[in-house]
Amino acid sequence: MYKTMVFMFLMAVYIPAQADFRSATLAYKRGEYISAANQFRILAEQGHPTAQLNLGYMFSEGQGVPQDYTEAVKWHRRAAEQGLAISQHNLGVAYANGQGVELDHKQSVYWLQRAADQGYAMAQYNLGIAYDEGQGVLQDFELATNWYAKAASQGLPEAQYLLAYKFETGQGIERDPAAAINWYEKAALQGHLEAQTNLGFLYVEGKLVEKDTLNAWVWFSLAAQAGDETASQNLSIVEQEMSEAIKAEAGKRLQALQQQISPPLR
Repeated sequence: MYKTMVFMFLMAVYIPAQADFRSATLAYKRGEYISAANQFRILAEQGHPTAQLNLGYMFSEGQGVPQDYTEAVKWHRRAAEQGLAISQHNLGVAYANGQGVELDHKQSVYWLQRAADQGYAMAQYNLGIAYDEGQGVLQDFELATNWYAKAASQGLPEAQYLLAYKFETGQGIERDPAAAINWYEKAALQGHLEAQTNLGFLYVEGKLVEKDTLNAWVWFSLAAQAGDETASQNLSIVEQEMSEAIKAEAGKRLQALQQQISPPLR
């Protein structure tokens, strides 16, 4: 699934009319969406790329304006053509999903590539998906993995998770169990539920790592607390094999791990 569109508050430092942009941004943060949209529109019509981005996002979400994906695409395109990576990404997502434009995977890849080449992590991740699935390009697992690696190195948990899977399965890269565990953990520590649940399974089955019921319980617990039903069901099964002493130790380890959880890159 392609990652969705992004709103941006920053990058006003090099743009004229900074005070007006800050005013619009503050209005948005206060939830005064009509005022924010009106102010962003004035700046957008003057060619302010970040205002164009934000106005496009507000049209896609129906914030302060009627929801209108076609209008959203119009503003993202204007910013994308000025080289704004986030809008290039958002335009690529629109083409991939056929939202506001006719579905066109080749156009999607074109815009995602432009954003990815600027180092935008979500575009790198979505470009990886395009190569993984052969959408708009020839299927190429190695290139997909390369793009996941670029995004993962910037801290994007979805990319870290897929890179871990590639290392686990050896698809597009040489199989490396230690690297797989490393990237699963990086994603899991940003709250990625599938990564947390996968780690639980890997530890309970002794796959890629030595079997460790305590660690399995910890990772299943993290995912279960966030509402993952699969993790919750397996947590109950794992608990049946644990002594009270092990449960106590697992609880301490869980508390320590919870303090390491950080919000994901967005």
